[in-house]
Amino acid sequence: MKQTFLLSLCLFLGLFSSAVAQKTLIEIPFDKFRSSECVSVQNQDGHTFLLFEEKKEFTIVELDNSFQQRQTFVIAKMEAMRSGDWIGSIIDGSVMTLFYSNADKEFFTFTIDCKQHVGTVSDVLVSFSSSEKFMDAYEYKQVFYLLSMPKLSKIIHVYAYDLATKNFQRTEFDFGKLSVSLNMYERFVLSKKDPMGMGLHRVVPDIQYGLGNTCYQDKLYTLDEKIVFTSDLSKNTHIFTLDLATKQPDYKKVTHLVSKEGFSALTNSVLYNNYLFQLVFTTDTLALQICDMKKIQVMQQFFLSRGDSIAFANTPIIQERSLISTDVKDRKSVRELSHTRQLLRKMVNSSGAIAVNSYDATTWVMTVGSYKEVNVEEGNMRMPMGGPSTIPTPSGSVTTSYTAPMYFSYGKSNLKKSAYFKSLLDISSFEHKAGDAQKKSTFEHIQTFQESLHVNNTSKAETLFKQGNSYIFGFYNTVTKKYTLMKFE
Repeated sequence: MKQTFLLSLCLFLGLFSSAVAQKTLIEIPFDKFRSSECVSVQNQDGHTFLLFEEKKEFTIVELDNSFQQRQTFVIAKMEAMRSGDWIGSIIDGSVMTLFYSNADKEFFTFTIDCKQHVGTVSDVLVSFSSSEKFMDAYEYKQVFYLLSMPKLSKIIHVYAYDLATKNFQRTEFDFGKLSVSLNMYERFVLSKKDPMGMGLHRVVPDIQYGLGNTCYQDKLYTLDEKIVFTSDLSKNTHIFTLDLATKQPDYKKVTHLVSKEGFSALTNSVLYNNYLFQLVFTTDTLALQICDMKKIQVMQQFFLSRGDSIAFANTPIIQERSLISTDVKDRKSVRELSHTRQLLRKMVNSSGAIAVNSYDATTWVMTVGSYKEVNVEEGNMRMPMGGPSTIPTPSGSVTTSYTAPMYFSYGKSNLKKSAYFKSLLDISSFEHKAGDAQKKSTFEHIQTFQESLHVNNTSKAETLFKQGNSYIFGFYNTVTKKYTLMKFE
């Protein structure tokens, strides 16, 4: 019996699965390396620029589309930058623009000409009044956006940076005209001050989501020409769409499944490929509903009670803990749970969530379960837990939610206490399908490689970005004194 359990656990962990293809792209030697963070930016020609920030300067490495090193140069920081926070970057050819914020009130740029090796600081381009509150900032398809709300309003301002004029253009989206009952300001602005790091969370596109990315009840999505906010509160998922092409707001309210006993459940949801996956759960029951958001049509429903086996599961219920610790045995623990009631209790006592990813050409994989950010003091390494805009790493807490959103999202998925099961879903029929859902994702293979580096604390300034269908993981090896890029596909 014990041997059977160990074998099944090893199979779940993918210890006998075929490895994702990985190879070293480049190793860049450094005589002195002082940076704790690496930010990657790609231009239209497929060139990658690695930015290593230090107190008084940036070291910038340019790589061509074959990851051959073209140049390395240093740019000194200007005085104005030292009191500001770096919140993102875009690049046009060889001209890179870094965006800075002073206390989320004033916003300016630092432009770097990567041919001439010259940097220029702009004047303040946007200045918020005392009644306008910063929400978020991000880059999407070479456009940089600032989002804000006037205090206590139902208006969202979108500032888009125009490369031609080198200034921001503002568009106003007034949801007060659409009979919105939700207190938007409370959900999307005040919730960001949550000391536990909950609140509005941007779901980064083009990644393999984990429960750490989707456990938040208030989310922001970037979907081509649209910005979408969702908020799960009581009986409904509230969906706010900002159409950047038409400059019009749209509001929808999708009702969660309600039990016969009345509504006293916790809720969450996630958007994936224009479908809304809604989750309702108590310590006794769980219900999952899938809606087509184009047609506003229910496509599938699943139900579960505490005494049931999970008929639509393709894996056992797995409890997993991952944290940062100098003690290897403390870093990860995995075991199976025997009863559905254990899973439901953990979902209620932490954050219940659902994540959806592509599994193959005809299948999606749903992960349903609980998520809780680990307190790294449970190991024997003492460091900050992180929060809404930072994640802890072996070399210290690093601010990356704006400057390196993909690595930030990847890190949120790894540092956790979680209990979950996986379920395979046929894309065409939305029916549960049989099959092996234990195939490791690319992110899980990267995590395994990353853990091998952390055993001896030989890695710092890690980064992660996507090139085509592959993920590039970067790190500075403190033993070889080289910055290494690894390709996983």
